[in-house]
Amino acid sequence: MSKLGDALKPGLGALLAFAVVQQVGVVLADHGLKCVCPPTGALAVLLFLMPGAPASQPTCVVLAHVLAAAAASLCVDYYPAALAELVPPTSGAVVLAIVAMKAFGAVHPPAAAYAFLFAMQKMPPVMIVKGPGLLGALVLLAVQQGAYLPALKALEAKGKTATPQPRAAAIMAALVDGKPPARIAVLGAGWWAQGWHLPDLHTNPETTIAAIVDPNPQPRSAIPPALEPLAALAAKYDCPTFASLDALLAAGVAFDGVVCCAPHASHYALGAAALAAGKHVLMEKPMTTDVGEAARLADAAKRHPRLYFAVNNTASWRPQALAAAAWVRGGRVGTVEHVSCSFHSPLLWLFDDPANVGWTTPSGAMLGNGFAWGQMSHPIAWILQATGLEPSFATCAMTFAERSGADLTNAATIETKSGATVSLSGAGSVPGTAHGAGSVGKFVSIRIFGSEGMVSYEGDDSKPESGKLELSRRDGGHDVVDGFLFENFVQGGRGPESLLAFVAACRGEAAVAAIDAPLGAAVVRTIDAMYRSAKAGARVSIA
Repeated sequence: MSKLGDALKPGLGALLAFAVVQQVGVVLADHGLKCVCPPTGALAVLLFLMPGAPASQPTCVVLAHVLAAAAASLCVDYYPAALAELVPPTSGAVVLAIVAMKAFGAVHPPAAAYAFLFAMQKMPPVMIVKGPGLLGALVLLAVQQGAYLPALKALEAKGKTATPQPRAAAIMAALVDGKPPARIAVLGAGWWAQGWHLPDLHTNPETTIAAIVDPNPQPRSAIPPALEPLAALAAKYDCPTFASLDALLAAGVAFDGVVCCAPHASHYALGAAALAAGKHVLMEKPMTTDVGEAARLADAAKRHPRLYFAVNNTASWRPQALAAAAWVRGGRVGTVEHVSCSFHSPLLWLFDDPANVGWTTPSGAMLGNGFAWGQMSHPIAWILQATGLEPSFATCAMTFAERSGADLTNAATIETKSGATVSLSGAGSVPGTAHGAGSVGKFVSIRIFGSEGMVSYEGDDSKPESGKLELSRRDGGHDVVDGFLFENFVQGGRGPESLLAFVAACRGEAAVAAIDAPLGAAVVRTIDAMYRSAKAGARVSIA
């Protein structure tokens, strides 16, 4: 019954719209006008079945109809006779409308049909604004914006959330902007993949999940809720599953990029293989936990400059992070002299539970595992992104969880090649939890001191109103970006800014790689040095 209800919603919206069109048509007929033509039906499909599509937005609809009518009007009056023998004016009008819509960024397929109709009926130029295509579009938009969408929002407010668009409709919504959806393979089907990446990608109409890869048919995690088996994920996301990336590549499945959320120790092999296969890569943090592997992966990314490679430190794509980088790297604080950073998280439940092996137990070349690898990669990446500093030496002390042996607190001084210093304080023992009901936020404080001023960014990442990014200069200059946004792990949407940038890159669009391969490798070198220093009880070089 719910499926029938979901199908009836757009139908009822269109029914209401055409009833209004009928009444408006009666009034317009007295003035020799009409507001219905064949493309009006196609427009109704977009407005009521896919209201969130780019082609369904009011500005796009109106501008596209005006452009299409103008293109057709030119073809009616000025079409070259020699060209008419090859392509008739009606088809020429469609071609010119396509060019105009692309040039003005207003891609709306029904408008191209209207261009054909306009040229076929040889309408005069005045019909550009008085023609049935534009008039009908305005009436349908009025009903959609004034009645249909408010009604859907009212249902959602009562807890009757509208079901997301069917997958076929979502793909069509992505196609109407002129580009196919990004085809993404998800490597790893653990807690983060099932809780975030897979639902985020599935919700986004600009993506389709091409495959899921995990060696375990029944992925397991000590972190609730229980994970779904691969067979259930395949049915849920309508995609094939594979035990390895090699098997996926051998199967010939077409895909554009990979989201790698497999265990840390597998990051290098998976990332290098994906790049070698010509695929874009979004790598979960940390990039690797092995300095040599990080260097080789950075080299691999460098050999493929046309491929997007980024490490998913979500905080670094936030507008405040990008603004801080523009200010500091742009010289607004002068020469960076010192950075002070505190990062305190309610994650004792994660790092003091021996069952959470991937978060607490070292593997491969790791000298330790815990808060530094699991959390400090976020602020370190943010700082290196904002400042461009190059770490050279580390001195670090750590304390460890009683049950798991994972590091719970980090106190480090990082020296850099320019002479600037970075002071880091990290703790995962804030009471509470960052996930689930009654969640507690993470406290973050980053202050960047320069020869001409400072940048500060402090707040509780669960409360955007708790802080702001602020630039204070010694000459009295002052700039602010309101709001405190750090990690982005909100569920139920299309994913964080980092994932959206990756999707854009997979679709051939320009995209910011806030933490690229060189920065990701620098973070790995820094954290590795922190563990080496803590183990040796001495200042160590950052390789």
